[in-house]
Amino acid sequence: MEVSGKLFQENRFCAWCHCPIPADSETDFCKSCQASMEFREVREYVREHDVNEFQLAEVFGIPLRQVKHWIREGRLEYRELTNTVVGLHCQRCGKAIQFGNFCPECNRAEYGVKGGFDTFKQKDADEQIRFYNKDRR
Repeated sequence: MEVSGKLFQENRFCAWCHCPIPADSETDFCKSCQASMEFREVREYVREHDVNEFQLAEVFGIPLRQVKHWIREGRLEYRELTNTVVGLHCQRCGKAIQFGNFCPECNRAEYGVKGGFDTFKQKDADEQIRFYNKDRR
């Protein structure tokens, strides 16, 4: 049985992750890589501009629920808590939070988690990193 070489010659591959994409694709990237690149653009825009979720959705033409989903996951974070329009609040006590579902105190009480999230910011850097500190009380 002879296999047609034409089947494998028409495949295109993502320019970033090299996974196969349809031959009629309008871009050189797969859907996953396109979503990652879009998120990077959004994240950089949030770091450079003082915007809320409505403005962000309007500027990038993405659904508001997607922006809120990224905020809830902790992937996007506001510069200031006062900038939020809808705002995130702890589902247990109602305290204003920047990401997730619970404030650190309720997270410890609800799940018996010891520790909490700390932020690390280098002296010269504009970016800060959030990490889990198991020794935090």
